[in-house]
Amino acid sequence: MINPRKTIIDNTISRVSAATGVTIEEIRAKNRHMAIVYARNILCHELAEQRVRNGEIGEVIHRDRSTIYNCIQMYRNDYATDQAFRELAQQAQAEPSNTL
Repeated sequence: MINPRKTIIDNTISRVSAATGVTIEEIRAKNRHMAIVYARNILCHELAEQRVRNGEIGEVIHRDRSTIYNCIQMYRNDYATDQAFRELAQQAQAEPSNTL
């Protein structure tokens, strides 16, 4: 049986990876390069928008749920103030998923 929650998570990961050029392995790594942080924040926000709980998102990217909350807050701040980030985030939202 197909798990719809896993499908949502996998589709979102594929969409964000395609838009940002950052793999899920890079997102999971302990790395603070700006491109990877942006991709991580976008992924956390997109999963939260799909009603995935912070604890579940944390399991996906190997982080604590409080870190997920912080990623979502950083997404909101960057989206409001950084044009380049906003364009990247919009591209990730519009990117069609190749895993249907």
